[in-house]
Amino acid sequence: MSEHAVAVAGASAVGLPTRRGVGLVRVLGSEWVKAWTLPATLWYVAATAVLHATIGLSVGYNAEAPAAGGVSSLLTIGLVGSQVPLLMLGVVTSAGEHGDGSARSTYVAVPRRLPVLAARSITVAAVAALAAVLALAVTWLALRLFADRPGVTLTAPDGDLGRVLIGTVLYLVAVTVLALAIGAALRRTAAAAVTAFVLLILLEQVLTMMGNGAAEMVRSVLPGWAGRLVATPHDSLVVTAQAGTLIAPGPWQGYGILVAWTVAALLVAAVAVRRSDV
Repeated sequence: MSEHAVAVAGASAVGLPTRRGVGLVRVLGSEWVKAWTLPATLWYVAATAVLHATIGLSVGYNAEAPAAGGVSSLLTIGLVGSQVPLLMLGVVTSAGEHGDGSARSTYVAVPRRLPVLAARSITVAAVAALAAVLALAVTWLALRLFADRPGVTLTAPDGDLGRVLIGTVLYLVAVTVLALAIGAALRRTAAAAVTAFVLLILLEQVLTMMGNGAAEMVRSVLPGWAGRLVATPHDSLVVTAQAGTLIAPGPWQGYGILVAWTVAALLVAAVAVRRSDV
């Protein structure tokens, strides 16, 4: 009989679990329950929907004519602002336990640690997808209430509404997981939140104001700017190109850049989680 068989038989005899470690499914269930028992999760989801709808409706309500891209543009123009609550969700989910010391208990229960990172990534991705769908639905309902305004339209003249809607969900999922990875790597909520905000929002705004070729080249490979291309209507992409952007990846190429950033951040986070003493 092998050593493993002997160990299993001994564990069974004394009533202990016969499997080593904790499986991903059990860790995922634990993280899912943990996420939804925190009031902050509901607040982040609600804030995402409210911000998204408020920005889209405000632009349409105050405009004298529909924006390029029609309803596709109004449904996605709030992405820069509405991503902020989900960035905080990702950061708090991964870095929050290190602030109050509860990470020690988590890693005692799951010594291999990587299943925790994987389970948290899946959990925040699911929550972000739910928040994105809710944000789009609330924005659509808000626009319908003011469909008589000159700047509000419920048609998509460019015909790519499907890509824009799917792209919005995919974008918010990816940036939330990216923020989670940053939080897991830095293990400090404030530092991770600032890093995520600078990387996904502030840096691209600074580069846009600079307006030179080098700045546009750097901006084109930033996760936020490139990733949002998948949720940008075709008409708006044309306007952006005509405005003088030197490098403009296609919608799915841009999303690929965001995914690459997210995967790289998760790899760094995995190393940090494995090597950290907490």
